[in-house]
Amino acid sequence: MMFFIFFFFILFISNVIQGITGFAGTLLAMPFLLYLMDIEPAKEILNFVGLIGSLVIVYNNHQYINFSHVRRIIFFMMIGMVTGIVSYSYLSMKLLMIIFSTFLLFTSVHGLVKVFQKKVKTKQVEMSIKGNTILLLGGFFHGMFLSGGPLLVMFASDYIPEKRQFRATLSCVWVILNGFYLLQSLLNKNISVEV
Repeated sequence: MMFFIFFFFILFISNVIQGITGFAGTLLAMPFLLYLMDIEPAKEILNFVGLIGSLVIVYNNHQYINFSHVRRIIFFMMIGMVTGIVSYSYLSMKLLMIIFSTFLLFTSVHGLVKVFQKKVKTKQVEMSIKGNTILLLGGFFHGMFLSGGPLLVMFASDYIPEKRQFRATLSCVWVILNGFYLLQSLLNKNISVEV
């Protein structure tokens, strides 16, 4: 009984935050769910819940979606995501946990630094190369751990300043990426009756 109370509490809190911001639900829930279950069922459950939450946001805010950004984001993140999914199947669980922990630490420190850092204008070409690299890495970590949100936010905060457009556009991206992840999970028979 306590398992289900903690399980639903973690999902509820992380998805309230996801609903407000348009990102971070899976990233916040994953470390806590790993105390309750293995990474595989945690990924499948979080992907499905994230997909449903993002669908609701897209349905209610579709008029604010910036489709030119969605196309660019999907192109680069999908390349990274496929690479992440393939890499995940070849790496040991110990190494995966080290990579995930390092990623969480990096994104946390980067977020804190950015809060206190002054905004510096960079050249458009530099922004484009930096943005595309961030999207590739975001896709890679989303393919491995369903946690590409912080990197997508790094990109989107530079390119999508308006709050409603930011939230709707990111939610549209999650619908596409999480839908793809769900499809490949179904094809690979990763979703058990228990999940």
